[in-house]
Amino acid sequence: QPNEAWVGLSFDNPVSIECVDLQQDSSALQSCGEVALEWSDDGKAWQSRYVWGTTFHIGARAQLQPDSDVVNAQTFDVFSRDAPDASRYWRVSCQLGLAHSWVIREVEFFVDEACTDAAQQGRTRDVSSPGDGWPTSNAFDSDESTAWRTGCGPCQPGQPFLGVEFADTVELRCFMLWQDYDSSSCSYLFLEISPDGVSWMTKADFENVGPGQNYLSMGVLPVSSGERIFQSGAVSFWVLLLVMLVV
Repeated sequence: QPNEAWVGLSFDNPVSIECVDLQQDSSALQSCGEVALEWSDDGKAWQSRYVWGTTFHIGARAQLQPDSDVVNAQTFDVFSRDAPDASRYWRVSCQLGLAHSWVIREVEFFVDEACTDAAQQGRTRDVSSPGDGWPTSNAFDSDESTAWRTGCGPCQPGQPFLGVEFADTVELRCFMLWQDYDSSSCSYLFLEISPDGVSWMTKADFENVGPGQNYLSMGVLPVSSGERIFQSGAVSFWVLLLVMLVV
């Protein structure tokens, strides 16, 4: 099945992979027309960095690089270069697998990188992953004694999210997230934007986010820009995933 077959390496130390030299079999029945380069911090939860396809020559050697003309490489939509700067729809998602529900006590969005100018466009609707365990309004009531909890638990990477539909378009540059304690917090987050509340694109990622109150700004670490997939640029686990089987 698609995404079922993969091969990779576990390195002793974190490394940054920017090219894959791939030699497939000469038989079309045993070759793949679309592959993804994936990375993991623990060998369990995987994130895609690049996807290549559409112009593979069966049996030919391919050197897969970012934006390579040889294989018509396309950057995987971890950071969407076409993402708008402003929208009515914004959300924060957890990109790690969680053994328990994700619990958020408070979240607030800001239009400046110093995290002092709160978005004033008006919250018309909360946007959250299906099956809320507790009401989303608990995360927007300026009371850290109340909380929103996901319906999932355990949760898959990217499954839990919480956000807002604003009354008007807004460009966000920072958000405050108050998570519950270790077992109910997420350390790797995406700030995502949507033109319609249905399809989502990633504006920034935040690593090593701890429990409690965190101000996460587009202007300072730990945020990484659209030029980087993750902060360190180097991890220990890499695989080449066969996305689409050619038959």
